[in-house]
Formats: sequence, structure tokens, C-alpha cells
Amino acid sequence: MQRRGYLLRNMTLKIGMPSLPQAWIMSQCVQQLLEFIARQPGTRYIHKLTITSLNFFKHWRVFALSKWNILLAVSNFLLSQRHLQYVDLSVCRVSADDGMRLLRALVVGPSRTTVRQLILADFFQTKYQATLGNRFSRLLTSSFTSLQHLAVDARHVDSSFLLALLTRSPSKESLRHLSLMFGASPPREVIAETTWDRVRQLSADLTVTFVFEEKVDFRMVRSILTPSVPLLNVVVFWPR
Repeated sequence: MQRRGYLLRNMTLKIGMPSLPQAWIMSQCVQQLLEFIARQPGTRYIHKLTITSLNFFKHWRVFALSKWNILLAVSNFLLSQRHLQYVDLSVCRVSADDGMRLLRALVVGPSRTTVRQLILADFFQTKYQATLGNRFSRLLTSSFTSLQHLAVDARHVDSSFLLALLTRSPSKESLRHLSLMFGASPPREVIAETTWDRVRQLSADLTVTFVFEEKVDFRMVRSILTPSVPLLNVVVFWPR
């Protein structure tokens, strides 16, 4: 945590892997800590919030009640904030329902107008693809009004979602950068060149970063890295 004067500006929460005797105690500690912080003067002025590596699907799925306590505590904390600008929820690996619960906590309050950077890399559990439904895309394209940078797994982004971000979203004028992560679960379909051409027409200022975190079929890579993409960065993490 980092203070500026009496105002808390930056906060990071990371929780280790639970064990059978510790899970409930850990969840209670997280709940009490977040409630305590939210009650303190100045803590509603947090600008940067990082809650990463929870890995609910792998680490917490057998501790249902403890997991629920943490999700509720994080949701309530998000609801309590008034000035968030940067939110990183990487590697939470939550279910579709739990993920939507956390995101709704962000958008029902003032954060929908203040968040500028939203990092959702590995936010959902690995096998889930948000493009199979419309809850995720509908929320992301109808809520945030000042979003400048969105980082999300590529498997959750299709052509309709991408175009909605730039035509119907309240952030269509502010969005400047999109980071797409390609991991163990590839997208169902690669965004077509014609879609990227349309993206360039809709937003001349939008740039894209591709992050390859796992082995990806070379034919898919060739179809992803097309000249039409307003590409700024390519990041490759070679698998171990």
C-alpha cells in the first residue's frame, strides 16, 4: 500500500494457495482487512488497485464458503471506491458468474466513470470463453465511460465485441489501446482483416498489443498478425 499524505493511492492484494486448515482463516482475514481499510479516512481515494493471482478455479474451488467470503469482500471493496483509475484483476481465474459479479461491482458505482485502465488477463477460468454468451461483452461495451486501455484474453474478443467497443460503448472516444492475450485456450475464431480495417476507420488512434503466452499454432499466428491490425507491440513469453 502507498499513501500520499493521508490519502491511500495504491493498493495491491495477493493471496497465497490455501490449505485445508487455513482456507477459512485466510478468507476471514481478507474480509476483515478489506472492511477495515474501506472504513479508514482517505481510502476512497485509491487510484490504483491490483488484486491478482487469486486463481480461484485451481486453488479455491474445494473451499466454496471461503471462496465466497473473499469474492464478497472484494466486491464490497470495489463498491466502496470512488476514484479508481487503474484496476488489475489478472489471474483471478473465476467462473463466469463470479467474474460478472466482480465486474458489476465496478460498474454500478462511480468507478464506471473513473476507470481508465482495466487489466483482465486470465480473469476467467481457463476453459471459459465469453464469446459463447453476451454477458461479458454487453457489460464491457455499455458501462465504462472513460476507459483508455483494456487488456483481456483474446478468446473473449470477437468481431462483434470489438466493433461494439468502438461504436456503441461510452468509451468509444476515449479508448486508445487494446491488449489481447493469447494463452493455452485459443480464440474460437481469429478476427478478420475486414474487421481490423473497420477498426482503423472507426478509431485512427487505437493501437493494439498482442501477447503470446503459450505455444500457438504458426498458421494461427500468421492469420492473427495481419497488416490490417494497428499493431504497436508484440510480446512473446516462451513456454517453460
